[in-house]
Amino acid sequence: MKSYPIKIIAPNGPLLEKEIVSLRAVGEGGVFNVLADHAPIVAKLSKAPFHVTGADGQELTFHFDDGFLRAADNSVVVSVFRKG
Repeated sequence: MKSYPIKIIAPNGPLLEKEIVSLRAVGEGGVFNVLADHAPIVAKLSKAPFHVTGADGQELTFHFDDGFLRAADNSVVVSVFRKG
């Protein structure tokens, strides 16, 4: 699978900077996935597990109270306000 970079940023600094192949998150409209070459999207994240699969096959799960995700130009930036 094609990979793309993700940055997860909290007020106290970066939580993750990694090449990933997929992510699964929950937004206000429900569950969504982002793969490489995804159409641009901005989503408000809901309090729910946030899953990423690294290009190395490593699966990571994060828990945030809220935040925003922006996917564009084959990269993702996630800004979170509180880590739950």
